[in-house]
Amino acid sequence: MMAAALAGVDPASLSRIEDRLVEAIESDAVAYRYVITAQRQPKDTEAERGLRAAAIHLALRGATEVPLSIMRLSASALYEATEIATHARRSTIGDIRVAVTLLRAGLVGAGLTIDANLGALVDATYINAVKDECRSLTERGSAAVAEAERLLRVG
Repeated sequence: MMAAALAGVDPASLSRIEDRLVEAIESDAVAYRYVITAQRQPKDTEAERGLRAAAIHLALRGATEVPLSIMRLSASALYEATEIATHARRSTIGDIRVAVTLLRAGLVGAGLTIDANLGALVDATYINAVKDECRSLTERGSAAVAEAERLLRVG
């Protein structure tokens, strides 16, 4: 957070992003449990199969929204990292590079989870909207990573 303060980035803003990421990671585990619970519902009768399918669909949408929020937060934090990198002191470069690497991993990992979940959904409008947002967030995040890495090159 010291690097943020030196760069003129509000450390409280970064703390909020961090808190929201921690909450989202915890929510992801809960969302996964909902999917498992839905998949374990009875499927002996046509009515049970219909209820089970609806429960799975609802749970998968929830399990998609959580990593989507992780992507949004990661992209925002990566943007902030470029601002921090602009004013980085030599002594903070390693820490900032680690943060950028971890945020990129969060962005990519969340995208992979979303891809897996979308494969089991049938609502084309929803699927396309999520894919579009993922593509945009990935582009934003990748641009921020490239810029932060450029700014943090030592030598």
